[in-house]
Amino acid sequence: MPARKGHPGAPRDYVAPHGAWPQGPFIDDAPLAARYAAAIAAGLDAAIMDRGMTRVDAARAMGVARPTLYDLLGGVTFPDLFTVVKAEQMLGMRLWPNFGDT
Repeated sequence: MPARKGHPGAPRDYVAPHGAWPQGPFIDDAPLAARYAAAIAAGLDAAIMDRGMTRVDAARAMGVARPTLYDLLGGVTFPDLFTVVKAEQMLGMRLWPNFGDT
C-alpha cells in the first residue's frame, strides 16, 4: 500500500498551545481531518464511559487491539474507517460528526 500523503503528524498535534485533546481549540490551519478525529474520539470515549465499559472491554467488543483504541482516543493516530464502523456497530450509534458546510 502506498504511503499516505497530506498532513503529517498526529491529530493532537493540531491542538492550539492553550488547548487540550480532544476538546481543542485547534490551530487555524488544522486540517478538517483533525477536527473529525477529535469529534470521533470524544464521542467514542463518552459512549464507552456512559455504558460503564472499560477501554479494554470496548476494544475487545469492537474487535480491535487495545493500542488501536488507545491511540485513537489519545489523538495519536487518525481513526480509520474500519475502526469507526466497528465502534459504531458495537455502540449502536453514530460517531461520524456532521460539521455541516465546514
